[in-house]
This record gives sequence, structure tokens and C-alpha cells, in this order.
Amino acid sequence: MDNNGAEVLLQNRRGATQRALAPDIRRSRGVYVTRLILRYLSLFTSCAIIAVLVDAIRSYKKTQHVTNPFKDGNGRFPVWPETLKLAPTYALLGVAVLAASTSLILCLASFSSAVRRMTKTGNFWTGIISFICLVFWVVVTALYGTWDTKETNFDLLSWTCKHSTPEYEYNNIDFAETCTEMRFAFWAAVGLAGLEFVNLVMFLIWYSRSNKSRGYAKMGGEEEGLTAKPDQSDNSGRINRIAGWAAMQVST
Repeated sequence: MDNNGAEVLLQNRRGATQRALAPDIRRSRGVYVTRLILRYLSLFTSCAIIAVLVDAIRSYKKTQHVTNPFKDGNGRFPVWPETLKLAPTYALLGVAVLAASTSLILCLASFSSAVRRMTKTGNFWTGIISFICLVFWVVVTALYGTWDTKETNFDLLSWTCKHSTPEYEYNNIDFAETCTEMRFAFWAAVGLAGLEFVNLVMFLIWYSRSNKSRGYAKMGGEEEGLTAKPDQSDNSGRINRIAGWAAMQVST
């Protein structure tokens, strides 16, 4: 095979590969941008969960030892139970901090031009983070939602929502407001679990299509090489015929 034939074959294969991979590159960028938007939404929602939980915990700590007089005036009673459990609230707060931190890192990294060009790497990383966050959100919402369904092991959510009616209004304590905050935190966490699931599904679809595109690119390169081979054989045949004719002329 002469040099010209080899160059033609190489160019044909490169062209076929680039044409096959062009849609995959555009698709990678589209998936990356879409999932980055969802990552920003996850960041803002996680920060909102952190804000309301911190406010609820602060309100509890501030009024933890407050007592209220009985209606008949004989004695006083604590407005909060001594056995109130904060574990579910702290668990939800911890997951929200973790999700917000990872989302913040990805969002800040998106401002780098070098990172923006690494669309495939970015998709892989956001896919991994989506899976981790999804697992944490599912576990913590399951714990949070089933902690005190029988109202025998009170936490901030169950206690404040049970005492959110006007008859339980005490000075400097608003159980209804805290109940609203806790419910918002729970349902926002459920929404974030769904958001991470969508992120993960998008990653799996993109990954599957990318593998197919790479397979098509390989097949396209092989086909281009096969179509180029007859021309190279013709060129070699002509060269051999010319060489034979030249040898005959020399011998005569």
C-alpha cells in the first residue's frame, strides 16, 4: 500500500468517526446543561431545607425549658416533652448539608471553561453524585416519615403538628409555624429524591446512547476502510503493470 492510499484510508476513517460522534457530542452537552440546571435547583432546595430546619431547632432550643400554667392555676407544666427526639431532624439536616455541598461544588466547577469542555466527565460525576444523594434522600425521608406514626416517640414534626391547634398556643411558642417548617422540609426532601432519580435516569439514557454511538462510529470506520480498499488495489495493480512495462523496455 502506497503512502497516498494509506492517507486516504486514514482520512476516511477519521471522517466517519467524527460524523458518527458529532450527535453524541451535542447530546452530551445537552444532557450536561439540563442536569446542571437540575443541580442548581437541588442546591437552592437543599439550602431552603437547611434554613427551615435550623430555625425550627433554634426555636426549640430557645424554648426547651419553658413552662406554662395549668388552666386552673394550680402549678405549671413544660410545653415540650423531656423525651423529645431530635435524631430524625438532625439526620435530615445532615443529608441536606451533604446535598447542598456537593451541588455547590458542581455549580462552582461549571464556571470553569476547562470543566465545561469535559461534558462526558461532568456527566459521569453528576451521575455518581445523583446516585449517592438519591440513596441518602430515600433513607432519611423513610426514617423521617415513619419515626413517630403512632405519636408515642415524639420528634419535632410529630409533636408540633399534634399541638398546632389554637388551644396549644403558648407565649413565645408557635407550634403551628414549626409544624409548617417541618412539613416543608419533609416534602422538599421527597421532591429532591425524585429530582435525583430523574438525574440518574437521564445519565443512564445518555450512557446507553453514547455506547451505541461509539459502536456506530466503529462500524462506520470499518465500512469506509472496506470501500477504500478496491481503489488502493487498483492503484497497486497499475503500479505493477507500469513497473513490468519499464522492465521490458530496459531488457529490449
